[in-house]
Amino acid sequence: MANVISEEDYLRQYQILLERFQKFQADDPENERFLRMGKNFKRLQNAYSRHPFFVVRQMRAIEKYHLVFQGEQRSVMIEMVELLKKLLWEKKLSREKF
Repeated sequence: MANVISEEDYLRQYQILLERFQKFQADDPENERFLRMGKNFKRLQNAYSRHPFFVVRQMRAIEKYHLVFQGEQRSVMIEMVELLKKLLWEKKLSREKF
């Protein structure tokens, strides 16, 4: 069976992106956009074991709101979307029963 991304790799990459996002959030703590996206990022911590529909829903929310960010902030959002795409491929290739 092909292994696109393991759970340990997902969690490691997730923590790196979360730390980068929290650094931006600390610079502007009252920004409503950061608060909204912060909730989405925290939900993704246990996405590896969740149903693929949950992952798709969160990925679409990030894709929708990444347009309001600029520069490095937007790059963090895009990297998270790419990480979620890898996770979806992993779920599709493993063919787990949900």
